Amino acid sequence: MPIVDHASVEDKEVFNGVFSRQLLNKKIGGSAAITVGELKIKPGATLPLHIHHVEEALTVIAGQGRLNLENEPFDIKANMTTLAPAGKKHTITNTGKEMLRIIFCFPAVEVERMLI
Repeated sequence: MPIVDHASVEDKEVFNGVFSRQLLNKKIGGSAAITVGELKIKPGATLPLHIHHVEEALTVIAGQGRLNLENEPFDIKANMTTLAPAGKKHTITNTGKEMLRIIFCFPAVEVERMLI
């Protein structure tokens, strides 16, 4: 069973103040059907509005923010999990004073983020 040490995977700044890294996928860990990663959002920063062709599970592990799903706002904080259904527009803003950290999971290994 492959084990991925999170410290061995570098963050990439994908948008201003938004960092992402995939922790398990086809190349990392040899997954055939799942992608897992971590999203980090600096205070005040926003992950732009986007969609995916597959659903996305989001688990907040630190910080607080606002998820906007199909124009409906939801306050999120550590120890909460939510689902962004396939094809539904969503964005996340860090509304707190510390880094917002989210673990994301997709039921696919080829996942694309399409900006709106």
